[in-house]
Amino acid sequence: MRLTPPGFRSLSFDADGSYLLELPYADPRERVMDILRHVPEVGVRWAAGLRDMVEKKLREGLRRLTP
Repeated sequence: MRLTPPGFRSLSFDADGSYLLELPYADPRERVMDILRHVPEVGVRWAAGLRDMVEKKLREGLRRLTP
């Protein structure tokens, strides 16, 4: 998933046949929740800050599940 400035949307295909979906967002917390809902089928390629937020939430969740 590639996230872009507000108002821009695009759907294309990667070389491996997977979808590349570009979505606008204003509040990264909202998009993080969207991404987490679809893990492990989705990923964040270009928005490093957003990718870091997703990774942080995943690690926090795993830490809570580990006895």
